[in-house]
Amino acid sequence: EPERANYAHLLTHIALNNFHHVFPFPWAVGHSTSVVDFFTNFDNDGGHALWDPGRHPFNQRSRQQVSKESVFLISLDDIFGSAQPGFAKLIKIDTEGNEASVLRGARNFLTRAQVPAVIAELNRFGLAQLGSSEQEMRTLMTDLGYTTYALVGDLPDGTVVFTGNYGEAGAFEWYGVGAPVYSGHNGWRNWGPP
Repeated sequence: EPERANYAHLLTHIALNNFHHVFPFPWAVGHSTSVVDFFTNFDNDGGHALWDPGRHPFNQRSRQQVSKESVFLISLDDIFGSAQPGFAKLIKIDTEGNEASVLRGARNFLTRAQVPAVIAELNRFGLAQLGSSEQEMRTLMTDLGYTTYALVGDLPDGTVVFTGNYGEAGAFEWYGVGAPVYSGHNGWRNWGPP
């Protein structure tokens, strides 16, 4: 989390919850290691981005006051590329449109560590600002051996979610999709939450 106030909140919550398995870094994440411009979103404290949020029609305050700073950007391959299988059960990517870049910079890590589940935000507007698309994200995920799902809005009554493995099922249940979740691997619950 490169935004200073959000990073401070993250550290506070890690300490309050006595988490020992969370590894925070005050950096942006992408496909390669570099220094980049990082823009403040004055309309949404979770909407800071590698593109100017004032371009989005909803962000009137950000349009009136453009603010950016240089931040360090690193790839997950550079940090965790030599991680062993089992190192991570779940990766969550919410980078306001930089998700495809994060995936491109995590190919070795995701493959080598055999990460069973990836949850990524789909911000079509943000993806377009950075020259990417939903199709590119889905193609990257498929190339990495993942099956993609879109969870949009409330699920109809009676919906049941079936997944290919315990990691996918655990991730869906952990994040509460509002429907029963079943896995092709019957013993996924024995592995604990992702």
